[in-house]
Amino acid sequence: MNLFAETVRPDDVSHRSLMKLIGVNPWRILAPCIQAAGMHFTSPSFSIERGSSAYSTINCAWFESPHTFTDYWRLSIADAASPAGIAVRSDGAIVAPCAIKLFGATPIASIEIHSSRWGWSDSDAEECIEWDSAILFQLQGRRHFCIWCQIDGPGIATEVSFSESRELIREVLKDATLRIRIE
Repeated sequence: MNLFAETVRPDDVSHRSLMKLIGVNPWRILAPCIQAAGMHFTSPSFSIERGSSAYSTINCAWFESPHTFTDYWRLSIADAASPAGIAVRSDGAIVAPCAIKLFGATPIASIEIHSSRWGWSDSDAEECIEWDSAILFQLQGRRHFCIWCQIDGPGIATEVSFSESRELIREVLKDATLRIRIE
């Protein structure tokens, strides 16, 4: 008996927002606040500037499976005219943002969406959840960064995480599956 099976993917709006980032130079990623632990940053949301009054915002939302009440977090991506969680004055000036500055960044060449899977079963029931859990941004050249839903580590569980650290990214993606590559 299959009690619950869910596959969660970014919708078409999220996919289009990510596609708009191809060719964008992500020199500054804005956040309403940032917690840092070495090369690992967390925030309630990250907003990647695409141009004047154009952002792709990334955050995560908490969900719970209906049978075992297992917590999981899904990525949410949306277009926005201003960065998420940051005030903007009437003249368009951004008020007191936190920022991750990627000095010497080159344009985004590709974006990979990685999914995670969790399953449970006993003799007469099973539950399975699959969701997109991380986004890897490959810049022109060898540089990259990853944004994922925070599960363990510094910060709050429902926050999104950011890192350029190859070791940390490798650890985040080790149990994830590449689902789609956008170029």
